[in-house]
Amino acid sequence: MAGYPNHIIKWQQASPTGSDAPIVVREITRHADNQTHSHEFMEIVLISRGTAQHHSPAGEGTLARGDVIIMRPGSWHAYVNCQALSLYNLLFRMEVLHRELAWTLADPALSRLLVSGPLSRRNGGILTLRLAPDAVSSCEEHLSALAHLPAQPSAGAERARRVGLLLLVLGDLIADGNIDLREPNSAVGLHSAVARGMDLLQNHVDRLWSLDELARHVGAERSYLIRLFKAGTGLPPMAYLARCRAERAATLLLGTNRRIAEIAREVGWPDPVYFARRFKAHLGVSATAYRKRFAGPPNDL
Repeated sequence: MAGYPNHIIKWQQASPTGSDAPIVVREITRHADNQTHSHEFMEIVLISRGTAQHHSPAGEGTLARGDVIIMRPGSWHAYVNCQALSLYNLLFRMEVLHRELAWTLADPALSRLLVSGPLSRRNGGILTLRLAPDAVSSCEEHLSALAHLPAQPSAGAERARRVGLLLLVLGDLIADGNIDLREPNSAVGLHSAVARGMDLLQNHVDRLWSLDELARHVGAERSYLIRLFKAGTGLPPMAYLARCRAERAATLLLGTNRRIAEIAREVGWPDPVYFARRFKAHLGVSATAYRKRFAGPPNDL
């Protein structure tokens, strides 16, 4: 397994337009190793040409044309032994997933692609898959269109175009049935109570939630809600909340200069000792080491 990252690409540095767009794509060619790095946003990578070794919490493997990587905030990966590697990097904020893309969480394949697949304990925030040749070509077309959108259209028009092309990319990723729905309970989309619960937990991570309180808010009996959450996200409700808190803490560690104790309070883990233990359990390294290793000088993704 690869070592931990020593730099982070902040959102504004990753944006090719400098417009702080919620969804951006970069076309990248690499002939040398890419240092291990993390992100404070969702990332989808499509390998277009060449090869490389991919290192991530999910393990190591060889990348080639058609391989796709889906990465949740706070996780890390690296490209090693790059041989004329060309790829598309699609980056979008979590707000897009919970606003414009909220409906996708009710779809079995899309919810597995964006939520339960990456959040599986064995995957550590990263899901990989391989597209069929036809799907690769279609996906490249849509990613290229995203990459070459005008830099400064009107705000509403820009967001609409970017969201539309992102949806076409997601359609390409599931079109040939490559998302594995054979695991127990994975062939169903999110129940409305789960979607509501995810929205509440994601947007109020600082709240001292109890399972009973969440169940009352979403109108479901607590044991039933646990079963629904595990079927839809791969995690019970309180474990999903912990993942949200860890992802939010990672974002704040990299995107702000706030003290770790302040970040701990903001994400709902006010006890510094408990925060340290939970953060390391989710991201594999202490908050101090995470900030030190990831928040260095910018580099290509």
